[in-house]
Amino acid sequence: MARSAETVRGGGARRGAPGQDKPSVRDAVREESRAAYREAILAAAERAFGRLGFHDAKMADIAAEAGVAAGTLYNYFKNKDEVFASILQRGQEQVMALLESHADIADPLERTRLQLRETFGYLEQHGVLFSMFLRLGGFIDHAQKRVLEDHSEYGYTRGVERTTATILPGRRRRSATPSPAVSCARTSRSRTSP
Repeated sequence: MARSAETVRGGGARRGAPGQDKPSVRDAVREESRAAYREAILAAAERAFGRLGFHDAKMADIAAEAGVAAGTLYNYFKNKDEVFASILQRGQEQVMALLESHADIADPLERTRLQLRETFGYLEQHGVLFSMFLRLGGFIDHAQKRVLEDHSEYGYTRGVERTTATILPGRRRRSATPSPAVSCARTSRSRTSP
């Protein structure tokens, strides 16, 4: 069976070659490097926005914070609005991953407690950006700009599913054993009833 000259030299098949599905090592390294640069830019932008505010931060400030040339930013993002939208999307994905990490906990109260702790911990770490996001118009303005992409719909649906998965077992348990708060409320109502 004949082998191509490229395969004989040890280079393997290149991306784009007929019948070839796997990227070359060079392409894989390039993609990994691109993802690392993008993440570094987003982390730098988060710091720059936190320090200077969204309106005062310029692409040059983000580039300086990231340690790259300003032109490099434009290889990844069109403008600072796109950078900020990417930070928000990344944050949403990170929070979703935190919430999903506790999905296998059977006790709904413990699962909710852990999810709240993780969410508040995330907000504590990224509070400056969260505050800035709300000052810029928050969820409504951002949703209008992004025209409610499928990703947002998926996040909403998963949130409803998580909430339902937490509430239903609690309701079943409550019907068997009322919580102290429910018992206290029943006692208070019976004392005030004529």
